Amino acid sequence: MRSFPRIGLSAALVVFAGMLGACSSSSNNVAPTSVRLVNATTAAATSPVLDLSLSGTPAVTGITVGSASGYTSQNPSTYAASVTDETGTLSSGTPLTVNLGTGESYTIVAYTLGTTVAMGYLTDNLGIPSSGQSTVGFANFSTDAGPLDIYVLAQNTASVPAGVQPVFGGVTGQSLPVTEPAGNYTIIATKPNSPTDIRFINESVSLAGGQAEVMAFTPTSGGGLVNGMLIVQGGGATTMAMNYARVRIAAELPTVGTQVAATVGTTAVATSNAPYVGPYTLVPAGVAVGNVTSGGAQVTSPSTTPLTAGDDYTLVVYGSTPTASLLQDDNQYPGNGAASIRLVNVAAGSGTVSLYVNSAVVSLATYSATAAAASAYAGITPSSSVPISLGGGSGTISFLSGATTATFVSGSVYSVFVYNATGTGAILTGDR
Repeated sequence: MRSFPRIGLSAALVVFAGMLGACSSSSNNVAPTSVRLVNATTAAATSPVLDLSLSGTPAVTGITVGSASGYTSQNPSTYAASVTDETGTLSSGTPLTVNLGTGESYTIVAYTLGTTVAMGYLTDNLGIPSSGQSTVGFANFSTDAGPLDIYVLAQNTASVPAGVQPVFGGVTGQSLPVTEPAGNYTIIATKPNSPTDIRFINESVSLAGGQAEVMAFTPTSGGGLVNGMLIVQGGGATTMAMNYARVRIAAELPTVGTQVAATVGTTAVATSNAPYVGPYTLVPAGVAVGNVTSGGAQVTSPSTTPLTAGDDYTLVVYGSTPTASLLQDDNQYPGNGAASIRLVNVAAGSGTVSLYVNSAVVSLATYSATAAAASAYAGITPSSSVPISLGGGSGTISFLSGATTATFVSGSVYSVFVYNATGTGAILTGDR
């Protein structure tokens, strides 16, 4: 749960450079503009039903999850677009400034951002290809995941083949389109220059002939992964949720070098050696973490609860008699130029440990023998050479690196793991 403000998404994030502009005319014969709404929201309890207003005037109503409205005719102008949820599940986010030009058509895409509805918009002016070809563009609405490399691969391709280059690299807004022969494809989005760090995958995306589409990427609850929605220009929309989660292992054990392993279904999570934190592994959602081992010995799995699609988790294994505990991570973009940090205390006998950043307490966590104790995430001011220390425990707790300062980068998320109650017993890790 975020404990400090999110920023709204700038309209500049989602438009072609030079393609959008405010248009006006004194003529009574100005061609109208057309606008529609796509509901790309996600909510577990109640499915949001959305209404669109332009500068306070209702434009579109009653759009259900995963669907697109028809176009409505509007006067060309600059509007403050706002979306409300009829069910009350999501609150309205920051209005989005949209420049609707003469004779143009636009799609406003509404999606879930935390507990609010956020928006981006597309200009529907892709050229329509011949019947045997399909034109597809990509729009990255997720500031949480950050820039994405996009791959269009053969159907049923489970990973990016070695040496294959993305069709577009570092997409932060809307890419130019690419035209491919009509057919079924795998679409993969990864962290830039990291083809194994998959943030989205769908192994059977149908690109129809004589049609133009945009694959829009929207945030997930965990922040690191993205959902997809294939939006046909002038047509319908197809939800392509990211049906995976991410898990990493924090091996916070007293014996340095002890290896911890785990699986989710048939997928092996990347191992970690104490006291380090391993990288995230993409794993199937809807399955619980299992087969946890420490130094080859079986450890009781932390929970039979299935992992939620789109979420990030840390499996913490700690203690002289190893115990496994599963934490849910929040890798959403902190916003407002901030960074965020939390404290995880798994040091027996430590009691309550305080994390000091720049000489101020930002987090507290009290040891529990049955589950990893994690503080809430706290916002911190990004800077270099920031003093960082720990208080409490049964003596002075120092970081494994020996560092007494740290550099915190805007938009990043960090965790501090305390594994010993005194002496060298803590590690700082960047989570995003």
